[in-house]
Amino acid sequence: MSSQVQTLLAPRSVAIVGASANRQKLGNIVLRNIKDGGYTGRLYPVNPNENSIEGLQSYNQYVHIPEIPDLAVIVVPAAIVAPVLREVGQKGTRAVVVISAGFKEEGREGAVREAELQEIVREYDITLLGPNCLGFVNTRRRLNATFGQKILNKGDMHFLSQSGAIASSLFDWAEHHDIGFEDFITMGNKAGITENDFLMYWHDQIRSKQKDDKKFNESGYAPIGMYLESLADGTTFIEVASAVANHTHLFLLKTGRTPAAKTAMKHN
Repeated sequence: MSSQVQTLLAPRSVAIVGASANRQKLGNIVLRNIKDGGYTGRLYPVNPNENSIEGLQSYNQYVHIPEIPDLAVIVVPAAIVAPVLREVGQKGTRAVVVISAGFKEEGREGAVREAELQEIVREYDITLLGPNCLGFVNTRRRLNATFGQKILNKGDMHFLSQSGAIASSLFDWAEHHDIGFEDFITMGNKAGITENDFLMYWHDQIRSKQKDDKKFNESGYAPIGMYLESLADGTTFIEVASAVANHTHLFLLKTGRTPAAKTAMKHN
C-alpha cells in the first residue's frame, strides 16, 4: 500500500476530469491551484466541450490523454462519477481523488452511488481518496490538489482531516502562525483509502528518514496530526498508531462529544 500512497501524493502527471474554463467552478479552481502552485509535473485538463483551459491543451475524453496519468482528480456531478471512474481505471490510472459530493453523506441514494465506486475501485485496483473531500496538498512536490487556498508553508508535519471545513480552518490558522506541513490530506467519506493507510505510509517514511537522513534526525520529529469523525478499523488503528508513537509525535482531534457536535459531523 505504501507505493500506492506514494503515487497518490507524488504523481509525475495529473489529469483533472471536470476541468472548466469558468473560473468560478471547482474544476477550474483545482486546475489553477495545481498549475499556479508550482507543480512541475504534466497536467491534463479533461472537458468534453473545451480544447484549451488556462493555457493548457484540454482533452475531450480521458482515453485521449497521450499517456497514463499517475493521478486523476475527478470534479464532476455525483451522478456521473462512476462512469468517469471506470474510464480512468480502464485507461490504467491507479490513483484517484474524487472531490465531488453527493454520496453516502446525502442518504440512501448517495450510499448506492458510493458502493458502486467501491466496486470499480476493487475491479481496477484503484487507490481512491474521497469522495466528498477537499483534496490534498504535498508541499515537497508543490502540489495543491484542492479547491482551497494557496499552497501551504513547507514543513515536516503531516496532517489528515476527515472534514474539509476543519481543513480550511487549519489552513488559515497555520498560515497565520507560520506553521508548515509536508502534506495535508482530507479524507471525506473514506470509500477507498483510510487513515490507517496514511499512518502506515508516514510511519515507513519517517523510519526511513530517521535511518538515512542525519539532518532530519537533528531536527527531531515529523509530527502527525489527525482530525477524525470515525475509524475505518479501530483495532488496526491502535496497532499502527502505537508503532508510529515510538518514532514521532502523534496527536488526534476527536469530535462528537456533544449532541450538537454529533449533528455537525458529515463523515461518520
